[in-house]
Amino acid sequence: VLASEARINSTHISKGTTPDHKLPKLTHAMRNVIDYPLQVADAAGQTVFGISSLIRRAVRKGAKLAVVDYLGLLSPAKGQPKEMWARKGDNARHFKILAQALKIPILLLAQISQRVDAREDKRPKLSDLYGSGEVAMHADCVITLYRDSVYDPESEKTTEIHVVKNRSGRLGKIDVRYWPAWNRFDDMARLKVVSQ
Repeated sequence: VLASEARINSTHISKGTTPDHKLPKLTHAMRNVIDYPLQVADAAGQTVFGISSLIRRAVRKGAKLAVVDYLGLLSPAKGQPKEMWARKGDNARHFKILAQALKIPILLLAQISQRVDAREDKRPKLSDLYGSGEVAMHADCVITLYRDSVYDPESEKTTEIHVVKNRSGRLGKIDVRYWPAWNRFDDMARLKVVSQ
């Protein structure tokens, strides 16, 4: 967050090697970031029920959005299926019910299958959600990211944001500029709508 706000290389921040002439920018960014209404719970071994409890408490304190990073890292809860594919679907369904009950969006990050690397067009599709078609089934909206520069370092540092499923609207694509050193997306272009 600091790298994005200050536009300073995130590696320098994490290693403590930020050049002296950039420290005022970093200090200014810290003053801005400290007021962000952001709560991070990063304890290892979280289950879907533990995270749900954290989300409920945060909503009582005014939270408007919850982000789970990521679905594949959740530990199995008592009584849940042992197979990861079944557990992911179970967890996705649980978070959907929780989002409806709390009336907030819950953003679940999920891994895509490595089979995209074997295709000529490496843009992720809905069927590429790793491990469980149930994740896609329960989601109201599925958004995938594609960066050509991952496969061709000479290409423009653009990220394509694809809406591949949307219960409440259209599908489409948005191009944004990606700044890897700052972990930042900028310069949103026009939405290109495709027919459903």
